[in-house]
Amino acid sequence: MNINRQKAWRTEQIAVSEIAKYDKGAQIETMNENRDYDFLVTSLEKGLQYGVEIKRSEFARTKAYGDYLNRLKQRQNEIDVPILLVIINESSEEVKIGIMFSWFHRRPSVTRDLVLWKSSQENWDKALNLLALSAHVESPIEFLQTDNLYVKKTLMLSAERRDGRRYLAELVYMRKLSPEYKMNPIERNSLQDEIQFYLNGYNKEEYPSDVLDNAIYMAVHNHFEEAEVANQLIVLNTELRDLQLYRECDRGQVTVHISPLLDNIDENVIRLFGGYTALNIMVELYAQSIEDKDYFNNMDFEYNDSAEGWVGKIIEYRKGMAGYKKLSDIIG
Repeated sequence: MNINRQKAWRTEQIAVSEIAKYDKGAQIETMNENRDYDFLVTSLEKGLQYGVEIKRSEFARTKAYGDYLNRLKQRQNEIDVPILLVIINESSEEVKIGIMFSWFHRRPSVTRDLVLWKSSQENWDKALNLLALSAHVESPIEFLQTDNLYVKKTLMLSAERRDGRRYLAELVYMRKLSPEYKMNPIERNSLQDEIQFYLNGYNKEEYPSDVLDNAIYMAVHNHFEEAEVANQLIVLNTELRDLQLYRECDRGQVTVHISPLLDNIDENVIRLFGGYTALNIMVELYAQSIEDKDYFNNMDFEYNDSAEGWVGKIIEYRKGMAGYKKLSDIIG
C-alpha cells in the first residue's frame, strides 16, 4: 500500500469512526468512485439516508473543491440524497463537517460558501436534523425544542451603482428567545384585531429588542438611512428549513464597533474603564451575487454610546451577546 493510499485509508477509518460515534446504529455502505460521495449512510435514529464525502483539511483551498462544486451543480437533478462533507486533518485527527448538498422545497441546493462545524454530538445532531428537513418529502409541521427558538433580525442594505442599478444585500443575525429576551404581545380584544394578526402577524413593537439590537441598528442606520429591521420568529421546523435558502447566497461579513463617546472626557476617567472601551460584533452579510457581496463586504459600522455608566453598559451588551448567534451557526 503506497503512502497516498495509506492516508486515504486512514481518513476513511476516522470518518467511519465519527459517523458511528455520533449517528449511533447507522449503516454505512461504501460507494464506487464514480458516485458523488464516498459513503451512503442510513441513519436509523433520524430515518434518513445521506451521502458522506471525505476530504482532507486543505481541500476547501484547492482547485478540486471548485471542481467538486461544479460537478454537484451539473448533476444536482440526479442526486437523490443530501450530502455531508467531512473534512479530516490526518495529523491531528481533527474532524469538521458541513452541509454540501440538500434541497429547498424540493429544489436541489448546492452550498456556495461552506461553513464547517467541529465534529461533536451537538453539531452532528444539528446537521442531521437540517438534512432531514431538506428531504424530498415535506416534513410535518412541528415546534422546535424550547432551547432552540429564535428571532431572526434582518437589515436590508442598498446602494446605488454608477449605472443607476443598485447593490443589494442583507445583514442577518439571530437572537435566542429566553425569559429575558421574549416577545411582548399586545392584547387583541376585537375580531378585527384578531383578523389583522392572522393576516399580518406580530407588530414590530411586539418583537424583543435590547441595547445590543439598538446599537447594531443605529450603527448601520447611520451609514444607510433606509435600513430598517425586519423580524421573524423561528419556532417551527418549517421556518428553520426555509432559512436554508441562505446557504445558496454569497456570504460575507461586516463589523459593528460599539464604543463610548470619549469627546472631552478626562484621560483619568478613560483609564477607569479598565480596557472595556469597545465591543466588536461580526454580523453576517448575504447577497445574491458576488458583485453585491463584494460592495458591502468587510464594511465597518460605528456606534458611539454615552460614556456615562459605560462599564455597566458593556456588561449589558455582553449579556445580549450570550443570546446572539450567526445564521451560519444554525444552518451551516
